[in-house]
Amino acid sequence: MKKVFDRIESNFLTEVFRHFGFIDLVDACIRENHFSLLVNDTFTPFFMTTQGLRQGDHLSPTLFILVEEVFSRTLSRAVTRGLIQPYHLKRGCPIISHFLFVDDAILFLNECEASIRGLMTIISSYECVAGQLVNALKSIFMVASFATISIIRRIQNLTGFLCGHLPFDYLRCLIFFGRTRVYYFDFFLCKLRKKLDGWKLQLLSLGNTSVFLKRHGLSLDLLLEISLIELSPSDDHLIWTLTLDESFSCNSSWNYFKNRSAK
Repeated sequence: MKKVFDRIESNFLTEVFRHFGFIDLVDACIRENHFSLLVNDTFTPFFMTTQGLRQGDHLSPTLFILVEEVFSRTLSRAVTRGLIQPYHLKRGCPIISHFLFVDDAILFLNECEASIRGLMTIISSYECVAGQLVNALKSIFMVASFATISIIRRIQNLTGFLCGHLPFDYLRCLIFFGRTRVYYFDFFLCKLRKKLDGWKLQLLSLGNTSVFLKRHGLSLDLLLEISLIELSPSDDHLIWTLTLDESFSCNSSWNYFKNRSAK
């Protein structure tokens, strides 16, 4: 979605409040806000906004969740009524139609034309009433490996999205199928290398490095293992390790990796 907080229609938010049973005071706290601009040392007359949520307001994330709940329930109802055929997993597995998190969404459905048209109709209606807008340039669709080129082109014509492929990053989690491959983490390693280049690496202590890696969804052991697999025994780098008596010893990274593997 493009600029999710800035595009929400106030009238749509009011209708959401009424359907969820909120009192008018909640709606008034949001709508009855007046703003004035300072132009050339002169304040303009007060005016009211008809679109968007206030950035930094603690209530805005909750309001956006209520708006997304409308989209979520619409998708679930479409699946229940058969307007959209969901993507069926193995027998006994629950049917999952969508994942929503802020401005990111993952939708699961069958590749039949009726389901795709039904989904695009729901998205278009949601854009009209809520003021939201799907970012087609950043949206992709994925199909099974056995899908033919004709199926891919048909989906492209119906959605206007590009065809993507696994793996991909969703909420700092790598989504992939099958066994873990080292090259799956190239994106994370490149990102970490850029952040740790130059003076940043000199200023980060061992503890700060661990916190930095956890913040980016990686563990120190995983980063070392992936990085050292790419090295040959001749590429010897030094690494500080903590001994049992809480003192530091300097060993080669290759020996350190072999000792950990032996354990």
